[in-house]
Amino acid sequence: MSFIYKSNCSQHVQVIELGYADVKRLEANNSKQPNTEDYGKFRTSFDKSSDLYHCLVTNIENTATYSMQRYSDEEVADVMTQLFTDKLTPFVEVSGFFDVNILSKVADVCCQHPYWSCAHVALEAQFTDAFTFESVKREINSTSCERQQTPLHIVMGDNNTTLIKLLLNCGASPDVGDEKGNTPLHYATEPQFNYLIPDLMMASENKNPQNALLETPINVASRKGNIEGVIAFHKHGGSFAIPDKFTYPILHAYEDENYEMAELILKLNSCEGRRQSATGQTPLHLATSEAQLDLICQASHYLNAQDNDGDTALHLTVKAGELDMAVNLLAKAANPDIANKKGDTPLHTAAEV
Repeated sequence: MSFIYKSNCSQHVQVIELGYADVKRLEANNSKQPNTEDYGKFRTSFDKSSDLYHCLVTNIENTATYSMQRYSDEEVADVMTQLFTDKLTPFVEVSGFFDVNILSKVADVCCQHPYWSCAHVALEAQFTDAFTFESVKREINSTSCERQQTPLHIVMGDNNTTLIKLLLNCGASPDVGDEKGNTPLHYATEPQFNYLIPDLMMASENKNPQNALLETPINVASRKGNIEGVIAFHKHGGSFAIPDKFTYPILHAYEDENYEMAELILKLNSCEGRRQSATGQTPLHLATSEAQLDLICQASHYLNAQDNDGDTALHLTVKAGELDMAVNLLAKAANPDIANKKGDTPLHTAAEV
């Protein structure tokens, strides 16, 4: 079936509005005569004068008849008529649909992309009036498209503010994932979309959807260094407490040496200082400045967290010769008597250094 579609869609659809005499000639050539029940429906009709089969549709309001496409093979014509029936019927009651230009655009998209939903078809054909009709709105979150993108994914990729807001107003969900699990919220992690984050988050039922790598939008925004985006996601319900496939956003920030982002996350939620990496290290172990220490130590019970080797942050700062930070930790009540797995306390470590 798809072979037939492809073999007969290589050329653009050219819709023709038939005159009264043309309609009558087609009626005379066919045993079944159209009646009022055919209005708005698609049907195949044979024209003896040209030896072509027409895919026809009749306007439900004024009975004007249009030839959608013409074929020399009856089987192909029947297949294409069924395609038009399946894909274009949701549009027949939309105002402006029975305009030759609009009808041609919509039919052409259907022919080129027979497996798209009617919402994708309307978007590609720039027939935005269709989104006000329930028959189209019902498929507004369909992923029947390349890369399993919804219409909202597509307009996010184009950064079309007008269409983004139109789709959101018509019920488009920012929580639906594409083939990689990325939602429109994940697409919004680029800085140019920061202004849209409040609208998208308000429309979201799940403020922290995860993609195939288990990344949430706020996680992705932080990895990209999008400061304003992270602030906007956090303000509207984004959480740092959900790890991706590897670790937490705060620990990614330290791994990437993005200390500005690390400090921002700690400012927004000092409790992120308790997160531990696979090696057991916390942000306190990884802190590189006294400002970071101050933020982490707002939750003081993380001061003496131990990594997989049993080392506390005080052990590590002493080992690194960072005496100012070690003094700062002690001033914040870090315990110098905790032993690591080798039995060494920070005092033992200091003696060795």
